[in-house]
Amino acid sequence: MIDPKELRIGNFIFDDDGIVSKVIGFKPYDHSVRCDEKEGCDISVDLYPQDGRVREAMLVESTLASPIKLSPEWMEKMGFEKRKDKKSIWELGRLTVWLGVGCLCYLREEDSQFSHYIPNGGIRHVHQLMNFVYAFTGEELTIKN
Repeated sequence: MIDPKELRIGNFIFDDDGIVSKVIGFKPYDHSVRCDEKEGCDISVDLYPQDGRVREAMLVESTLASPIKLSPEWMEKMGFEKRKDKKSIWELGRLTVWLGVGCLCYLREEDSQFSHYIPNGGIRHVHQLMNFVYAFTGEELTIKN
């Protein structure tokens, strides 16, 4: 289950069948006025199944959707490159992310370096990293393939 309040349009999640899906909107249930974590809601998604045929504007219940765990494969899909000298350090433009016990993220500016540490696995899923990067850079992470 995913709390719909954690999601933004453009986030990637798994639908109820484990298919990679891109969030394109939210639809509260007919008897409700908003999405909430207790009751959930329908999430409008575009499905990206392995057969390559994108299915647009499908609905998945938030209570049945699941997050995508961060992995080297997903870091590469989002355009990050692994630093050759460090096992768990990934870079994308001005952003450096160390994935380990927590997520240590550096945003390099011209003459300074901003860092933010989220302890004990605070960022464990693709949608969380996408939201974090957007919050600190104003830029969306996109999937490369």
